[in-house]
Amino acid sequence: MLTTRHVLRASRRYLSTTTSIPTPTPHTSTSPTTPKKLRIVVAVGGNALQRRGERLTIENQLKAAAEMAPTLAKLTSQHEVVLTHGNGPQVGELALERSAATFDVLGAESMGQIGYVLAQAMSCVGV
Repeated sequence: MLTTRHVLRASRRYLSTTTSIPTPTPHTSTSPTTPKKLRIVVAVGGNALQRRGERLTIENQLKAAAEMAPTLAKLTSQHEVVLTHGNGPQVGELALERSAATFDVLGAESMGQIGYVLAQAMSCVGV
């Protein structure tokens, strides 16, 4: 299974071994002397916030997010980062807990939870 850790590891390898990275049109800089930044989209799958064999709790999701936060912080120090996430396992877990709730409500609830978890982890590393 491909996790966020694999994607970030592959991205680091690519960035460290590539001698010529295509430079996009600058989108954050107006000065000709300021280096151009890349816009990097990081997609965190819902499974990346759950470790094999652990329950899908807020505490465990906070732990998993805290593990990935330093790598994301390093990326944000050098590039513009767009962070997005999946929520499949979280919706499934909520559906088991709240059988009367509809999936649109469960999806919204899980997105809020994951956004909170990622924001907490990023704020702990100064982002």
